[in-house]
Amino acid sequence: MADRRRKIMRGKKLYLAKKEIRKAVRAKAETLPSSYYKDAGLAMTRLIRDWPGFREARSVLAFMPIKGEVDILPMVREILEAGKTLYLPRVDSTKKGLMSAVEVASLDDLVSGTWGIREPAKDKPAASPRAIDLVIVPCLAASRDGLRMGKGGGFYDRFMKGYRGETILLCPEAFILDRVPMGYFDIAYSYVLTEEGIFKEGKQIL
Repeated sequence: MADRRRKIMRGKKLYLAKKEIRKAVRAKAETLPSSYYKDAGLAMTRLIRDWPGFREARSVLAFMPIKGEVDILPMVREILEAGKTLYLPRVDSTKKGLMSAVEVASLDDLVSGTWGIREPAKDKPAASPRAIDLVIVPCLAASRDGLRMGKGGGFYDRFMKGYRGETILLCPEAFILDRVPMGYFDIAYSYVLTEEGIFKEGKQIL
């Protein structure tokens, strides 16, 4: 994760700025065909294979896509086929904004969880963030230099407080913004993956 200087917004101004962007991005997401998300996912999978951060990672926390998100199932399967340890998020529905990372040996073991997202069963033990080499982070929108707009739940913001490994922010080109409003506790990520390349602090490296 990056520690770059940026303009910090606060209070109601930050809330309204994020609310406006989320509304616009969600509206745009509904206009894109499912083929866009599928093609973007395939392109991102091909790119991440060649990124040293992925090649060298022995364990990866990914996520299961839902409607309106990039279809990264090929990437998730690539993690398993490459012999890496796959972790997937499990939302703790009793504690707002908290999620766990759980090891998954097969996608057939997943169950329908919070909001219908496929996730590990509740009886599976949560892993320590220290066990994970790489986290692939989803977003609603992002800037090319790694500023993230989430969906507003704060799950990844809270999870990242206890994580010290490598990260890459996954965002389709359709939702790359010139600027993303950021608060004091928001995180800037060093790497961004789109279907057109991998960027480090705004500069394309792959």
